[in-house]
Amino acid sequence: QLWWSEVFIVLSIVSILALLTVGTYMLIGDLSKEERNGTLNFIRLSPQSTQNIFLGKLLGVPILLYIATAAIIPLHLWSGLSAQIPLPLILGFDLLLISSGIFVFSSALLFGLVNSWMGGFQSWLGGGIVFASMMLFSSKEIELDGFDILNIFSPATILPYLVPDAFRKHIYIFDWTAADRLSDLQNWEWFYFPIGASVVALIIFAVFNYCLWTALIWQSLKRCFRDRNTTLLSKRQSYIVTACFTALSMGFALQNFK
Repeated sequence: QLWWSEVFIVLSIVSILALLTVGTYMLIGDLSKEERNGTLNFIRLSPQSTQNIFLGKLLGVPILLYIATAAIIPLHLWSGLSAQIPLPLILGFDLLLISSGIFVFSSALLFGLVNSWMGGFQSWLGGGIVFASMMLFSSKEIELDGFDILNIFSPATILPYLVPDAFRKHIYIFDWTAADRLSDLQNWEWFYFPIGASVVALIIFAVFNYCLWTALIWQSLKRCFRDRNTTLLSKRQSYIVTACFTALSMGFALQNFK
C-alpha cells in the first residue's frame, strides 16, 4: 500500500508538469506557425465565432497529448485504489487537473495570440513559464499569508489529503512530508472561511477560482482575436480583474491578522 501510494503521488505530479507544459508548448507553437504562414488572418475572416475557433484549437491541437493522458488513466486509478485512496478523492483530483488544464491552455492561447511577434521562441518561453510556475506553486509551503494565492493555482495542493493516514509521515511531496503539508492546509483560511478544513471545500474553491480566471481570459481572447491592435481588456474588464485579484489575495492575507 505504501508503494502504491508513492506511485500515485509521483504519477500525479509528473502528470501535472508534463500535461500542462507540453500542452502549452503545442498550442502556442500552433498559433505561431499559423501566424508565420499567414493562415491566421484567413481564420479571422471565418464566419465561425471566436469561441468556436479557439475551442477547436483547444480540443484538436493537443489531441495526441490527450490520448497519451487517457492511456495513463488506468494506471492512475489502479495505483490510487491499490493505495486505498477513496475513488471520490481520486476523481476530485482529476477534476482539479482538468480545470487547471483548461485555465493554463486558455492562457497559452492568449499568450500565443498577443506575442506572435516573438516567432518560434514564444512556444519555448510559454512552456518554460508554465513548468517553472507549476514547480513553484506545487512546492511552495503554505505560509498563511497573501502569497498563498499561488498555491491555489496548483492541483498538487490537494495531494496531502489523498495520502492514507498511516503513510503521511513517510511520503514526501517535493521537500515536505504529506503530514506537514496537510497540517498547514487544515489551518488554511480565506476571509476566515476554513477552506482547508475539508478537501471537498478546497476542491470547490479551487475549481471556482479556475473557472473565474478562465472566463476572464476568454473575454480577452474574443476581444483581441478580431482586432490585433486593441488592448487585452476594456476599462470595465480591467476593473473586474483588479477586484477579483484583490479579493482573492486579501482573503488569504487576513490570516496574518487573527
